[in-house]
Amino acid sequence: MPLKLLPTSLLPFFLGFLLALAGTTSPASAQTPESEAQGQAADQPVAETPKGQKPQAESTPAAEEKAVPSPLEAVSEKSPLPKPPPPETFVQDPEETCVNGVMLDDGSVEGGYGFIPSLEWGSFVQRFDVPELFGREIEKVCVCFLSDRVDELDFEVVFHQEVGGVPSAEPYARVAGHASDLPNSSKEAGKMFPVAIDGVKLPDGPSYIGVRWDPGKGRRAFVCSSKGTKGNVKTPTLGFQKDSRSTAWENILTTKDFVFAYHQNALIRVVPKAKEATEDGKEGAAGADEAESPSEKGESER
Repeated sequence: MPLKLLPTSLLPFFLGFLLALAGTTSPASAQTPESEAQGQAADQPVAETPKGQKPQAESTPAAEEKAVPSPLEAVSEKSPLPKPPPPETFVQDPEETCVNGVMLDDGSVEGGYGFIPSLEWGSFVQRFDVPELFGREIEKVCVCFLSDRVDELDFEVVFHQEVGGVPSAEPYARVAGHASDLPNSSKEAGKMFPVAIDGVKLPDGPSYIGVRWDPGKGRRAFVCSSKGTKGNVKTPTLGFQKDSRSTAWENILTTKDFVFAYHQNALIRVVPKAKEATEDGKEGAAGADEAESPSEKGESER
């Protein structure tokens, strides 16, 4: 039986249908900087090879195993920060940088940690195992932030006890803080924001102090971090991160997440209240009678 030809009026529709089938692909996943770069490269014209010369074979590097990304984002090498100022020339009033307190960092800023905006909250805490702080009432905490999108950020300074080597599930104290005129990470290396603390006393032992904020409102805000290089990381400080979707704290020193590679410290500094001389000449922490540590409070309730 001879084939019947389609009417010429239907040919454009039929050809369009075939072309649509040829261009159909599987659903696209979220675009990454790498996939975007590959797409741009594919659009570039291919250079012609001169006559008599063999085209060079393109090198195909072996596929590297990539770690599963966490909810945190990082200021990566693809959007590098400028060279940070040395510690002694942090361009701020020393009172705003807590240089008279406990500093675990070296004053340099090589990166930052933040959270994706779809989360309700995200928290990053750092372990302070410093005898100078044991059982002391806190006067001030300074936190370094940077951003490439928002100018202001409402956040909380959070205090957690240590329970079994990790932070307690909930903080025993939370103090509101506000950061204004956030530095743009493409122009500045970070800025310290001091938060006055009242009525908070640390336990007699290691504790965790950090920050918590709403990533939806603080989109692309980052807490500053000091980082080393491969084979040259100076005594990293233990830290943990947690968000509204996670059920437990994540140890940033053991995670496979590339975000925390070569982590040394987060720029979170703590100033204890000055000790006052008691009547018998011994030194005592100011306000010690008014502010009990979590461990002392538990004992008194028994």
